[in-house]
Amino acid sequence: MKQFFRPNAPIVHVLFFTTLGIILSQGAYSLYEVLSATDNKERQTQVLLVNKSRDILSDISRLNATLEVCTKTDSTCSNAQVQLFTNELSQQIDHFHALISNEKSLASSSGILGFDLIQLYIKKYNRTFDLNELKNSLSTAFNNSTSIIDNLLLNHTRLNQEKQNNHLYILLMLNGSLILVFMLYYLFNTKLLQIVQAEKKQISDTFKSISNDLKSIDHRKVKERMTDISTNSIEKNIYAKLLSSYEQLEAQKSKTDLYQRLYNLLGYEVRGITNTIQGGVKLLIKDTNESGALLAKEIMSATNTLENLADNFNRLSNIEAMSHNKTINFDHLISELIVLTSTKAKQQSKHIECFIDNAIPLKMHGNQTGLFWLLLLQVSNALSISTQKKVLLTTTCTSSDRVDKLTIHLNLFLYLDNYKSIQQIESLQWENAPKRNVTNDELANNLLNGIHNYTAETQDLGYAEKLTISFDVNTSEYQTHNNRLAGRTILLCGTSAMQVDVIAKTLTNQGANVLHAHTANDIFKSMKQLKANDGIFLTDNIKGITLDSFCKTLKARLSKRNIKLFLSVSNSADIDDIYKHVDYVFYHPFTPIDFIDNIVNTLESNSDKPEELNSRFLIVEDDKVQQFILNKILSDFEFSAEGVDDGSKALSLIQENDFDIIFMDCIMPGMGGMEATALIRQYEKEHALPPTTIIGATALTSNKEHKQCIDAGMDYVISKPYKNEEIYSVIKKYMAIRKVG
Repeated sequence: MKQFFRPNAPIVHVLFFTTLGIILSQGAYSLYEVLSATDNKERQTQVLLVNKSRDILSDISRLNATLEVCTKTDSTCSNAQVQLFTNELSQQIDHFHALISNEKSLASSSGILGFDLIQLYIKKYNRTFDLNELKNSLSTAFNNSTSIIDNLLLNHTRLNQEKQNNHLYILLMLNGSLILVFMLYYLFNTKLLQIVQAEKKQISDTFKSISNDLKSIDHRKVKERMTDISTNSIEKNIYAKLLSSYEQLEAQKSKTDLYQRLYNLLGYEVRGITNTIQGGVKLLIKDTNESGALLAKEIMSATNTLENLADNFNRLSNIEAMSHNKTINFDHLISELIVLTSTKAKQQSKHIECFIDNAIPLKMHGNQTGLFWLLLLQVSNALSISTQKKVLLTTTCTSSDRVDKLTIHLNLFLYLDNYKSIQQIESLQWENAPKRNVTNDELANNLLNGIHNYTAETQDLGYAEKLTISFDVNTSEYQTHNNRLAGRTILLCGTSAMQVDVIAKTLTNQGANVLHAHTANDIFKSMKQLKANDGIFLTDNIKGITLDSFCKTLKARLSKRNIKLFLSVSNSADIDDIYKHVDYVFYHPFTPIDFIDNIVNTLESNSDKPEELNSRFLIVEDDKVQQFILNKILSDFEFSAEGVDDGSKALSLIQENDFDIIFMDCIMPGMGGMEATALIRQYEKEHALPPTTIIGATALTSNKEHKQCIDAGMDYVISKPYKNEEIYSVIKKYMAIRKVG
């Protein structure tokens, strides 16, 4: 029965073609009736026959009336008048016979009308001219013909009525059949709709049941449903697909968990290695001189970068780190990118310069980890495949401050010629170089949240190459410290034109008045334009001078006028003792996160004494005698210090004051030195403060105890009792490290 009431059942086709056949038959029958020429001609002839017979009867009546008059005794009519009427009647009968002779089917009707007998009576009169005989004969013939014609008319009317009734019966039969078929079709479709509605409801109930099950169903329950006899075929098919998806998902999840554990293990191992390196370097610092301390500082800086890279790697493997509710600190991001890019460039013997526009906002919405890795990947690839030996990395934006949406542009230029400025390399014929899209869409979709319209394109002029990365961001915090060098003059001298242009543009963007010098003589000539709290900025590749002696001579002239001397170096091993003769040393290429801050802070220092004399020291020592001895040693070197006898007090002071060096007793009652150091480091990290130099002091001399102090966060460990030379050497060492940032 279900097979009978299905949408494609044969009965549907039978009913359709039956309905079509009835409609076509009805139309064909009606068309036949309208266009039937034989029936139309027969009806026309019958009508003409009846009309003509009526005319003949009228003529007979007129002849009878004439004979009635002529047969009277006093009549004056003549045979000539009767002859005229008989001739006319005879002609009418002849014409009537001529009409009938054209239709053979109607020929039998002519005799029964009695007109032949009338014509015979007329011929007999023409021989005898007997009016009475003619009168009597015509009267009898007239009555017979009238009766015959009346019967003919009745018969003609009856036949027409029967034919019309037959036509009506046929039409009624066809229409009845059509209505019957339509009723069957309607009943069938009604039943079919009921079945479809029932099946639809069943399917809907099935899907609702499955939908409710999906909220709590698991791999085991899916298998149970498939083996349950009450589960229909539709549900079994769905559960089979669901079971397959579960199995694929479990396999993928297993792989993902494995990869994430491997990523985390790699990150933790890198962090562990960096901790070992940092601890070892800190232990070795006590046995080296100031230059070795600077080299150790550079090693620790690279180690910190590696540790940050490991942290980034771990965050990348954590799904929670890819949340949309993240904020990008662009200064931190671009600083990490510059450090890693410059390291890779040096490994490939390439010289790199970096310029970051100060109009770029401080913070923007998005995922910092994802954006950092994507930028690092594309910049590293461009560096690796290029044979050009000079690199320029610039970052700008296309909109001014106080707009919601900005487009950030990161351009990596790789070239061979000695271009003199950023503008010169930007104005090369890049419009003639074809663009090649190198956007990694898959990585961009997976890593970038809150970042839109990310594109990466490369261009190659043969003698220069360019990588352009652009993306749209929603700003959450704008730069608020602009024109920080307004009113200051900086005399800039260096051999590399591109390096000088990058430094000059960075200073100019902050409102500084930049003067250029190309030789040592130019520096001395231009010094008269400088005033107090202005500065001179040197690079470490000035030709024709010995940098150490030149800085010493120059600083001697600048100190009296309170003009600051800055130096940019590419390698700490090349500066020897130059740091003693300059106010601040920058590593090249510098990062925007601290460049302007350090210049401003150095220029605003008005003292003409060495920086050590302005330093603030804190002594944390529970033994009053030892505290007094250390304070006396520091005062002999013209250093001033504050003293507390407990680690908790030191922590409170650190939260309210800035100290350059803290001398921390490792073992104290209450809060010990190692616990206090760990809390100080935690406080600095939580508030993004630069780390304060902490010198541990202990009577224990084993490497194990010293390593515990270093692991707690101390920078150096000295042994008690305190010694003048060791104290002064440590202060010089860490003040030198502080000067090179």
